[in-house]
Amino acid sequence: MNRPSKHSISLSLFCLTAILLMNNLSYAQAYKVSHIDSSLLVGANSVMRNDQTLIEVKSNKFILDRSYAVTLLDDSANDLLQISLGYKKGSSKILDFKVVLYNAEGGILGILDEKSLEDYSGYDGYSIITDYRTKYMKLNEMTYPFTIEVSFTLDSRNTFLIPAWYPAWKSKMSIENASVQLINRTDTEIRFNEKNLKEFEIEKSENLNYVATNIQAFNIEEYSPHPYSIMPRVEFRPTDFTFEKVDGHISDWESYGQFYQTKLMASQNTMDGREVHNELKKYVDLNVSKREIVGQVYKYIQDNTRYVSIALDEGGFQPMSTAEVHVNKYGDCKALSFYMISILKGYNIKANYVEVYAGKNKPLSLDPTFASPAPGNHIIVNVPLEKDTIWLDCTSSTNPVDYLGSFTDDRYAVEVSESEGKIVKTPSYNEISFVKEKAKAVLDEEGNISLSVDCENSGYYIDDKLRYQKYDESEMKKIIEEKRYAHFHKTDYISYSQKIQPEKLLVSEKIKVNAESYAELVGNYYMLPLLLSPSALPVMVSKKERRFPIEFFRKILEIRSYEFEVPEGFLLEEKQKSGVIESKYGKYKYKIEQDENGLILLDSDLEIYKGFYDPSEFDEIKTFLASIKKQQNVQLILKK
Repeated sequence: MNRPSKHSISLSLFCLTAILLMNNLSYAQAYKVSHIDSSLLVGANSVMRNDQTLIEVKSNKFILDRSYAVTLLDDSANDLLQISLGYKKGSSKILDFKVVLYNAEGGILGILDEKSLEDYSGYDGYSIITDYRTKYMKLNEMTYPFTIEVSFTLDSRNTFLIPAWYPAWKSKMSIENASVQLINRTDTEIRFNEKNLKEFEIEKSENLNYVATNIQAFNIEEYSPHPYSIMPRVEFRPTDFTFEKVDGHISDWESYGQFYQTKLMASQNTMDGREVHNELKKYVDLNVSKREIVGQVYKYIQDNTRYVSIALDEGGFQPMSTAEVHVNKYGDCKALSFYMISILKGYNIKANYVEVYAGKNKPLSLDPTFASPAPGNHIIVNVPLEKDTIWLDCTSSTNPVDYLGSFTDDRYAVEVSESEGKIVKTPSYNEISFVKEKAKAVLDEEGNISLSVDCENSGYYIDDKLRYQKYDESEMKKIIEEKRYAHFHKTDYISYSQKIQPEKLLVSEKIKVNAESYAELVGNYYMLPLLLSPSALPVMVSKKERRFPIEFFRKILEIRSYEFEVPEGFLLEEKQKSGVIESKYGKYKYKIEQDENGLILLDSDLEIYKGFYDPSEFDEIKTFLASIKKQQNVQLILKK
């Protein structure tokens, strides 16, 4: 072999340097801010210039290579200065990390590598222990606009948890180009689930290759569905996979349940059943119905355990053992649910482990057509009886038996029984939910008010009220003065009491407060606001053209009956006023009058229907709601 001369080495170095300079020049050209199409700047604070992901699936691991370059247009995009990469200690690692910074002209400002990263526990603020970790870096703010280019490799042994692809993953960020390709180097089938690709003109070619181009920035619009439901995404799930050194097979929801039951749960019921049942003797009466036994065991768990988050291997998907829960008296949603199921099994009562998405304001369902843990984030229990099914959230210390609340109501979930998994629907409380408020307000000539309220809350209106039973007098004073009646001027709490009827899902309240300057005296006129308590009426304020559908997730039903005792001699010029504001979206009916004793009476019924509406209906909905709001906010003028 001929040894190269100094001349040839110098020439090689020159060629290599030239290539690197050419590459830098091409990047500089690519990331010039002036090259961004003007349509991508509309409503944007950042532009994803190029986001490339390559996923390679092998027999016992996957490797994800990602490189993205994002241009920050102004300081409202400063959250992008924080680069956070999660991994799981012992199962995955971050490799080949690099950051390159470019100015507006595409010139390189600096280069950072893995030495600049800090490594933290992935502590989420409530887990008592976790083996998730985060590689983290916060960049300094620079002269806008500028571009951040990030590249890294994730090497993971958990092929069960291949990340989904979300090309448009952040509000106010437009997309020039984003792509993903999955290369399967195994014999197993890769199941994939595509959502909202056609709406965003995302191209798909062979070998699971997807390309998104020129997606305009989106914003989270008022009363829009969850972004998970309306933005483009692709999930990848190998039929045969590994999870924490456990081999698994999932092709549908039935095999999903079988995997959970046989590989993650079967070995975790380790408690001594006799010992547990001896402890429960003072709680459980065996001479009652199965429904009553379920209620007694649920009460035992509520009184004797507490919820904590655990994010170790068994915390990710596998519940901790029942023996640990029984001894320690704590567990996460998986552990407490499995503990409940295991105790009931000792009484020959079958109960099921149910995975669901938990979220009050923008509910999501698991996809009945595609078996996947996403977007599931919570575990509850159902107990099928002869005539009905009982539902339990074992993390709640206040919910009545057979009540889930708005946290997990009315959505699809997966039920894991001893033999299979299947899609089920959680209960809806839409038909029984209402608030009925009766109030008597006594006002003096200075406009100060003394208020007595009787309020009935039913269905999901009881959610917040149930938590009140845990509060002492000082906490209730704060809630009443600073939340319930924060719209009053100088509210003075007098008293609060409640009665819970769990079998009816009804909470009755009695409230007394005083407040200064509720009404305003102007000369011989008395200005009297009529809405004593805040309304849940949706409010639409956007003036922009609507992009996404409008969704009212639950019915709103507010029935109010108010009696105002005003100072003697103040009279309404119109003795009676009534009306109805009605559309396909709901109805508001009201009646205002002054009786022979001078009392001002208000009766109103507000109902907003549960519904899903096209963006083209936005202006009509907004006008309808605004007309109700205007009537709710009316101030009566009484003349002396």
